[in-house]
Amino acid sequence: MKKTTLLTVFLLISTTTLKAHYIYISYLSPGIQVGFNNSLGFFYGGQISVGLPDPFHNTPKKSSNPYDIVPALCFGIKKYYKSNYNEKYIDLQGTYAIFDDNIQYPPWGLGIGIVKMKGKTDYRLKGYTWLISNFTFDMRLKARDFNFSMIPVLPLSDPQPHEEY
Repeated sequence: MKKTTLLTVFLLISTTTLKAHYIYISYLSPGIQVGFNNSLGFFYGGQISVGLPDPFHNTPKKSSNPYDIVPALCFGIKKYYKSNYNEKYIDLQGTYAIFDDNIQYPPWGLGIGIVKMKGKTDYRLKGYTWLISNFTFDMRLKARDFNFSMIPVLPLSDPQPHEEY
């Protein structure tokens, strides 16, 4: 119940924010995850990230910084291929991106969250970057295991501010 309430409130807040002459639209990115865990082997799953962009990232670059940290909540589930284990997680993450056409660096991010697996709760840390796809490294702290995964995502909205007409 708490997770559903948290997701609903976050979706409502991040759906649309009005400020001055701009409308800022949140992003929604579902993804399919395929990866390898150091102790349980291969896994697959899905995730969805919901976020709100920095409302100042399209201001003139002479008066602002071309770098932004985009906050998001990420919900996911993994199924380990050779076992009956499922892992459910929720992360608070921040993606550091450069919004400048002259600089071509891939965005990267960090996250911290909670994992439920085998009836136990654990903490989760993750780091990720994009080149052609989202490449992620995450670990469960108490269990001391880690995952490498690739998560192709499909952004369903543009996290760019648009002029209001």
